Amino acid sequence: MTLVDGQQIRLGDLPIKDPLCWERSAATPPFSFSYGDRHSDEFLATWKFREERDTSQPGRTSRVRTYTDPQTGLVVRSTVVEYADFPTVEWTLSFKNFGDHDTPILAGILPLDTRFERGEEVRSPLVVLQFYRGDWTGAQNVWRSWMLEHNVPRRNGKTLQPFMFVCNGGYYPGLMTAAAAELQFLRRYFVIRDKPGAAVFTYRRKK
Repeated sequence: MTLVDGQQIRLGDLPIKDPLCWERSAATPPFSFSYGDRHSDEFLATWKFREERDTSQPGRTSRVRTYTDPQTGLVVRSTVVEYADFPTVEWTLSFKNFGDHDTPILAGILPLDTRFERGEEVRSPLVVLQFYRGDWTGAQNVWRSWMLEHNVPRRNGKTLQPFMFVCNGGYYPGLMTAAAAELQFLRRYFVIRDKPGAAVFTYRRKK
């Protein structure tokens, strides 16, 4: 976008102004919410705190930090995952009511604004913070490499290979096919499919 003074800037580089947030200490947890009519920065330090660390998975360190409200039984769980081979940190925030009654209203966890009934549980979307140096194309490569290494489903420890399907419903606009033509295509395909750079094209004009 172009500013009034003619300076051009990307939308992603504009400062974020959120009326629910203010200047916060570096020691404050990297999340916030409103509970009843109070902001979490006002009371979270007084809740029961517990942290568990897991290094059982190679290249990953998981830290689960829980905050428990001694009065209402609400438990806030922050799960942080650090990657040793990528400049990447991800975290998930979840809430669960372990109390005997409904909780006060939770707000400011955009786009969440609700009350939890007894036993209900919900979590925030996964948030990923990734660092990079250089231009944005390098950042994309870091992101793709991280996704392939740690997030793509695997079978027997190996990434899934691309699937290829040959399918024809019998009719496309401007193109008619028949069983004989499809069999001809398949026979030709299996003959040359293993030849490097081979391609098979077949069609029949609509009469």
